[in-house]
Amino acid sequence: MTQAAPLSAAARTRKRLVDAATELITEGGYAAASVAAVAERAGVAGGTMYRHYPSKSALFVEVFRTVCSRELAAMERAALAEGDHAARMDAVVATFANRALRNPRLAWALIAEPVDPLVDAERLAFRRNYRDRIALVIKDGVDSGEFRRQ
Repeated sequence: MTQAAPLSAAARTRKRLVDAATELITEGGYAAASVAAVAERAGVAGGTMYRHYPSKSALFVEVFRTVCSRELAAMERAALAEGDHAARMDAVVATFANRALRNPRLAWALIAEPVDPLVDAERLAFRRNYRDRIALVIKDGVDSGEFRRQ
């Protein structure tokens, strides 16, 4: 296995900002993740965020993409579960629900908390990804005859 190249200083700072914002959103939603709070948690000056992200909304879009990509990857792994299509569907839905229930505050922020239009656009894109993942399992089940065509 090859090792990933070390991150540049700028990439490390961006990661710290995303991690800090994610932690704050997890603790108290988007309102808890002010620029000052994110910068303090990341251990950088307040203006540093703006050198890496043009706006707080841009940072939140990056947080949303990062977290939702992990959630989608977990659902995709669940869709590959052993068993029939019903078992795969159960695994996908259970994965989504269990991950949301483990961290309800973050789930609320990702799914329903009022947000900036840029973040809401990302939310819609990821909803489509979730829908497509579930639809693929259903389609495979219909094609195999396991599920009835609706």
